[in-house]
Amino acid sequence: MATYDSLFKTIEGYSTMTIEALQYSKIGKVMKKIATLDAIPRNDELRITDRASKLMHEWQEFIEGQANGTTTQANGAKKPESAAAVPAPEKEDKPEEKPEEKKEEVAAEGEKVAEEVAAA
Repeated sequence: MATYDSLFKTIEGYSTMTIEALQYSKIGKVMKKIATLDAIPRNDELRITDRASKLMHEWQEFIEGQANGTTTQANGAKKPESAAAVPAPEKEDKPEEKPEEKKEEVAAEGEKVAEEVAAA
């Protein structure tokens, strides 16, 4: 369970989340699934379900804020004004995998993590 605690700390500390990353990774779906699990070992100590729920709500507020034009980061912190003025980096022209293949791979990995948490 220490591995999952470490994983959650990494995710909670990630301050540059984007809507594209949330959509691509489907991590919100994984957190939603984890938040509904009942039998997670050491959940009283590590609060895995609470942390998953909190992340899910922070990301939802972030998405709604972006739709409304407010400047907050996915971790709930106010974005520095200078960061809002920085243009987005240009996309590089490199061949990529098909988006559907990536989505399936990420979704499968997310489901695997949720199952491992439930089994642990």
